[in-house]
Amino acid sequence: MLNFPSNRVGWDLQAVGILAVLGEGNIKINALLICLSRTCLLPHLLPAPQGLLVERRARTLQAEEDIIVRSIFSGNVIDGLGYFANILHGPGDGDYVCRVIDLEENPDESYETPCFHLRNLSPLNVIAVSSFLLSIGLVVWAAVIQDGAAVVGIILMSMASPLLCVGSYWKLFLPVPRGQSLHVPKGDVIFRTPSECITVVHCNEAVARAVYFPPRRLHYVFKSWLGLSIGGIGGGLTMIGGIIMLSNSTWTMQAALVVAYALLNIAYWFAAVISLRMPRVFWHWRIKAAIQETQGESYLHVLWLAIQASRTTSWALQGDFIPQMDYWKDWLAVAESHIDDNLWDYQTALQDAIRRQQDKAAETFNRNTSGNQT
Repeated sequence: MLNFPSNRVGWDLQAVGILAVLGEGNIKINALLICLSRTCLLPHLLPAPQGLLVERRARTLQAEEDIIVRSIFSGNVIDGLGYFANILHGPGDGDYVCRVIDLEENPDESYETPCFHLRNLSPLNVIAVSSFLLSIGLVVWAAVIQDGAAVVGIILMSMASPLLCVGSYWKLFLPVPRGQSLHVPKGDVIFRTPSECITVVHCNEAVARAVYFPPRRLHYVFKSWLGLSIGGIGGGLTMIGGIIMLSNSTWTMQAALVVAYALLNIAYWFAAVISLRMPRVFWHWRIKAAIQETQGESYLHVLWLAIQASRTTSWALQGDFIPQMDYWKDWLAVAESHIDDNLWDYQTALQDAIRRQQDKAAETFNRNTSGNQT
């Protein structure tokens, strides 16, 4: 027969210490967004606040690697598809797909702010403010029932969060494009993914600089290592003291804290999922994106579609879009002269280019052989 404690005193709720440090992965995923908002400086309960501790500060926003973004006209080149470009349209996942994207600033919105900014009512801000109010409520409840250990423990755990955030608190500085008030040249960009998806983006230079070539360095409020060290040490010691105090609080407050931390863990788990799947919930942007995809039959077909979309072949010679062989360069020259011809047989043209190069090679070989014999 199974036996269970007959009263609540028999139940040991030391799990509150575990719940206080559980969910570190969710905090790490959202650490940059948490430390971007001023709400991170509010004293509030945060599951696994140690997830905010980093060995070194992030220097840039996360970018999609293995992609080289090139400006078709200005010559700008950057490694990695930037964070905000990923938010707008992503790198493209299809095999042998040509994507044509039109980006333009929304004329119905103000031009006094950068193209991207964090929403005031983003999920992380709502959770932080709710946790701040929850922490106040728990402190008042603990004081009413005269649970001194709980009062001190909740205050210490609530202070651990802002202390740990101090060293990583940063601000986002992006250019403010004014594409409608000034004459801005074309800033079309192009990039290719490992899955042979080529994306051609039509936009002006101001939008291109804001989305694809912005300054990526993060501007930390406390720039010296001292701020990071003091925040980390102070926050870590405060968290340890808080866990000790909470472990010695009354059964009632431990039960309340178990529920509170469980709810906060669930909230931050959802926030982590939403930040990856639905970035618009976190960010507001005033750039409209119209995306058109065409499935190609082969990489050669995708390349031809991209040439027609970009109206030039200059970009194809600058990167790894084509092998550096003479017959490919010959094919590109012919392709540019047929950009407006939708019936042009690009496959036969490549075969003809290969044949011409072979004939030239054979002619050169025969000439050299005849000269040597002579």
